[in-house]
Amino acid sequence: MLDTVKLSIPDYNCSNADWDLTVGNINTRTGATKNSFPLYHDGEQWVEGMRCVAKNELFHLQLSAKCQGNAKRPTPYLSINFEVPKVAGGHNFHPATEKETRLAFSEAQKFINSVGIKCDLREAIPSRLDAFRNLLTEQPPSQYDCVFQACRATRMEDRTYENGWLYLNGQKQLSFYDKRMKMRRDKHSLVGIPKFVMRGEFRGTKKDSVQRIYGFENVNEMLKNQDHIATTYIDSMSNLLFRHTPDDVEIFLSNDIEADLRAFRDAGKRYWQREFLIAYALRGLLDKVSLKLMGEAIERVAGNRTAKSAFIREYEQAKWGIEFLKEAEKGKRTTGQLYEELRDKVTTPLKRGAKKFVKGSVYVANHSAAVAEATARIQRARRQQAAEVTQTEAENRATALQKRPKTKHICIGRNCPTCFPEYAGRAARNRTTGG
Repeated sequence: MLDTVKLSIPDYNCSNADWDLTVGNINTRTGATKNSFPLYHDGEQWVEGMRCVAKNELFHLQLSAKCQGNAKRPTPYLSINFEVPKVAGGHNFHPATEKETRLAFSEAQKFINSVGIKCDLREAIPSRLDAFRNLLTEQPPSQYDCVFQACRATRMEDRTYENGWLYLNGQKQLSFYDKRMKMRRDKHSLVGIPKFVMRGEFRGTKKDSVQRIYGFENVNEMLKNQDHIATTYIDSMSNLLFRHTPDDVEIFLSNDIEADLRAFRDAGKRYWQREFLIAYALRGLLDKVSLKLMGEAIERVAGNRTAKSAFIREYEQAKWGIEFLKEAEKGKRTTGQLYEELRDKVTTPLKRGAKKFVKGSVYVANHSAAVAEATARIQRARRQQAAEVTQTEAENRATALQKRPKTKHICIGRNCPTCFPEYAGRAARNRTTGG
C-alpha cells in the first residue's frame, strides 16, 4: 500500500557524517553569503551552508534549515525519503507486504548509519505518506477522463497533466494516472505489466495532515498498524471523490449527451438541435416497435395514408442521425458505468494472500492479481465461445431438419420398420427362416 514516504528525524548526531555540503549564494560584490545557516557541529565548529545531502538510487537523506512550528528563525531539519516498494523489491509497481515494509525501513536505518549519522528511525515522524492501489481497468485509462471531468473532490482543486488527473490542496492530494505510460516514459521494462492499469494514489503531504489523517506519532506506530493505512486509503477516496451513490450516477450522463450534441453540430446541419431531438426520440421509439407497425398505427389513428407517408419521410430525413446513435452506442459504456467501475475497484477492501511478492523479481509474480484476472478473462471467453458454438450447431441441425424433403409414408402394420423399429429385426428373421 505504501509508496513514497518522507520521515522527519528529530534526534540525531551527525558530527562524523560523510555527505555533500551545498554552500549558500555568494555576493561577488560584497563577499557576503546568502541563505547560509548553521547546520551541524562537527566537534570543533558549526558547519554552515544551504543543505547537506547523502543519496543513492534508493534513499535521499538531507539536512537543511527550516522554520518549524511558530519559530521565526530556521533550525536544522533532517529528513529522509524513499519508495517502499522499490527498496523492498527493486521496483514500485507491486505493493510491499507488511514484512517487506519493515525490511525497507531497516534498510533505510542501515543507510543512515553508513553515512555516519546516529539516530533511531523508529522515533522518526512521518511528514509525507503516499498510499496507492493498482486499478486493472477494462478499458484504456484515457477512456476514464470523462469520470474525472465530472467528479469534483471535496475542497480540492483539480488539475490535469500528461497522463492523468490530480486533485490537491495544501494538505493532501489524490492522483490517478496511466501507470504503464509512465513506466514507458521512464524507460522501465514492461514485461508482465497488465495492458490497462491505472495507479490511484492518496498522498498526505504535510506532517500535521499525516498525523491528523492516520494518527501516527512515529514510524514505530505506523509499522505496527499497517492495516490502518489501507483502511484510511479506502475511506479517504470514498469521502473525497467516490462519495456518490448509484442513484446519483445519472448526473454524469450529461457528458455523453454533450458529446452526441457536438457530433450533430459538427455535421453542418442548419437545424441540428431539432434533428438531434427527432433522432433521439425515434431511436427510443423504434426500439419498442418496428417502423412498419408504427406507420400502420399512425394511419389508423389519423384515418388516412397521408399521415403515414409524412411519418416515413420524417424517418428518412432523420435516418442518418439514428444510424449515428446506433454506431455510437456499440461497445460504448456510459460515464456512470465507468464511474461505478472505478469506485468499486478503489473502495473494495484488499484481500490478504491474493499476491505472492518475490523480492527482486520482474514486475508480475506468481498468483498476482493481474495473472488471476487474465486467467479468469480467458476462461470466460472460452465458455462464451463454447456456448456460441453449441448454439450454432443446434441452429444448423434445426435448419437441416426443416430443409429435409418430406416423403409420404405408407404403414404396413406391425412389421413396418419405420413405425415399429423394435419389430423390424424379428420380421426379417421370420422371412428368412420361414417362421
